[in-house]
Amino acid sequence: MSVGADVAASGAPLTSSADDSTVPLLELRSVDAAYGPFRALFGVSLAVRPGTVTALLGANGAGKTTVARVATGLVRPTAGEMWFEGERIAWPPRIGVGFVERWFTRAAWIDRRGVRPFEITRLGIVHAPEGRSVFASLSVRENLELSFRRELGAHGVKGALAKAYELFPRLGERSHQVAGTLSGGEQRMLSLARVMVNPPKLLVADELSLGLAPIVVDEVYASLATIRDAGTSILLVEQYVGHALAIADDVVVLNHGTVAHSGPATSLDDITDLLL
Repeated sequence: MSVGADVAASGAPLTSSADDSTVPLLELRSVDAAYGPFRALFGVSLAVRPGTVTALLGANGAGKTTVARVATGLVRPTAGEMWFEGERIAWPPRIGVGFVERWFTRAAWIDRRGVRPFEITRLGIVHAPEGRSVFASLSVRENLELSFRRELGAHGVKGALAKAYELFPRLGERSHQVAGTLSGGEQRMLSLARVMVNPPKLLVADELSLGLAPIVVDEVYASLATIRDAGTSILLVEQYVGHALAIADDVVVLNHGTVAHSGPATSLDDITDLLL
């Protein structure tokens, strides 16, 4: 486990047994989060099992994107815990006068700084955020090469490009096209290709279908199914219930920052009231 991971002295995963396969890959336990004085999450608990898709549903403003940001370290919760692969993740400490007075040495700072977003990425959690997330003035190939060179080094770029074009053939057809001129769906595929050639343990996918035509949404979800079948677990943040339920193993519904429903997708009945 990277620097900052903290094995809890007590407590156990929400689902546990002697078989590690039953231990959730990711857990949030009673998490609160806020943006300044504005609270966004209230005691949110959820789990993502290894090799599965957990759909996180809810209306606009329900707190879905905040959950995604907490899971990837972009938002520090004000309360609660995050566990990954059965170990508790320590959050960076809040810095103030008392902190500086007490922990003034470099060694103490490193020991107590907690996991930063880039370290969470190194643990195997990757965030595909809402929006296109591409360099619009660069070509498809240049976008991919930048990501692959950073992650794999110069020697790994050629093989990674071949794998990306195998996963997303349309990107291969448009490898020299400027990314900003791609369709919305193609830009989402490019975003996914940049993070999926070196497959993470967990993909946090935030509103990938936002603003896309229905036929393009089908293509994006076909890509997600391929990613899942390759062994990556997915926390799927989504507004559109139909597509999410078609791929999900488990479902969590948020309503005004709280968990209104959590359970297997197969046991889900009409959730219209939960989404309003």
